[in-house]
Amino acid sequence: YVWDTFLMRQQLDDNEKLLILSGKLQSRLRTHTRLLKKLKDKNPNFILTDEMREKIIDFNNSDNDLLVHIENKKTWFDKVSEVCSKLLGNLYCVIIYWIGIFVWIGCGAIPNNNGTDSQPLMQKFSNNWQMYINTATAIELLFTSVFLEHVRSRSSDIINRQIKSFIKLDTDLECLERTILNDVEENELIIVERCPRDKIQKIISFYANAIGNGLGLIITFCVFIMWFGIGNLMHWNDNWWLIIGTYTGLVGFIDGFVLREIFFSITNYEHKKYLDLLEDSQGLLEFIGISYTLKKYKPKVTLDTKVSLWINYMCSNKWSVIVSVTTVLGLIIMGCALLWSETAQLVANTPTMIIEGFFLLILIQAHNWADDERSNMVRELTKSRLFAHNYVKYCFDNKKVEDDCSIVCSD
Repeated sequence: YVWDTFLMRQQLDDNEKLLILSGKLQSRLRTHTRLLKKLKDKNPNFILTDEMREKIIDFNNSDNDLLVHIENKKTWFDKVSEVCSKLLGNLYCVIIYWIGIFVWIGCGAIPNNNGTDSQPLMQKFSNNWQMYINTATAIELLFTSVFLEHVRSRSSDIINRQIKSFIKLDTDLECLERTILNDVEENELIIVERCPRDKIQKIISFYANAIGNGLGLIITFCVFIMWFGIGNLMHWNDNWWLIIGTYTGLVGFIDGFVLREIFFSITNYEHKKYLDLLEDSQGLLEFIGISYTLKKYKPKVTLDTKVSLWINYMCSNKWSVIVSVTTVLGLIIMGCALLWSETAQLVANTPTMIIEGFFLLILIQAHNWADDERSNMVRELTKSRLFAHNYVKYCFDNKKVEDDCSIVCSD
């Protein structure tokens, strides 16, 4: 439950940074277009030969520092984490998960001792039977939550290293262009709108921001204090232990749907922004006469990919969040009707934890795709700036200008 709060905050922060970055890159890209046009206008007789083109797109002719992180640079720990992420975040793992759930349901028909050794009470679908899956899903939820937080952090570090290298190349290119042309005109101001949301989605966003900031932690702290405070009144019995499990189970159930909807919406919006940037970068290469097609990320089209994409879509829209809230309200009414007995709490808690565990596996899978897509996008953008940098350097630069540019960049 606590890790869900951290996951939400991490998700919102990452999106905020990437949207701001897209605006900065779009602004500088427009400056590149303006300055390259100015360079061509100043050199109307310049002709780009085939030999020059080959030299420009040859990575071996590029400075080594410009090629840093154009490909993923991963440590052995990054690679191990990635393998685990791929194993957890695929359709087959989800299938194994549900097979385990159905096996547990089938075992409910086997009489189980719900009493004591001296007074055995053999029952089918007993409280003990429910506690087995409660314990199993609780462990799975904790592991997948912590692992997802870890994988996100590791992948963000890798992509940030790529972005840092790309930004250095992007600014070096701008510096080189400005030095050659002696240009000091400011970059164009770009306004980046937030992800558009309708009324229902705005409510979801408000809830997500509430649980993903200090308010969410304060509410959590107060609930735990209240729960601990009534422990003595309830003689620290089983029902007291189940209270906090029921609360975190029901709220975590809603949080799982909210995490998916928010991730799906903001990631798609972010993807469109960077796709526009990639298309504009392609236009920049065409403008300077470089015949290289920047590649867009496309996952392998297989049966499990199609099924996974469909499941991700069905679990990630605003109506799924509404269904989750309605379900929780129904479970609360049921619990009140049964006076919140142990059985009532387990019935309210068990299915919600099962579904939340399923959603976290789906979220890992969606994150893997988004991570691959981001990495590919940065890599292709880096190539476009590298080619543009080579174009300016080989075709319009001279030693004096290069020395002057290094001074300007260091300043």
